[in-house]
Amino acid sequence: MPELDRLDGRILQIVQKNNRRTSEEIAAQVNLSSSACQRRLRRLRAEGVIEADSSSDAELSTLFHNW
Repeated sequence: MPELDRLDGRILQIVQKNNRRTSEEIAAQVNLSSSACQRRLRRLRAEGVIEADSSSDAELSTLFHNW
């Protein structure tokens, strides 16, 4: 498992709660520049810490219910 620092942990918490946030939104929440946040997200994906971006069944049922 790769070493994660405090910022990585905060980014992961945000992504776990809402994987549809943009890197700009995440960056603002963790007090990073957008490009630094994008680099961290790319690294977390490349190292397998973030395996997939997916929506939960609850989110999908809400989306389809509104159609």
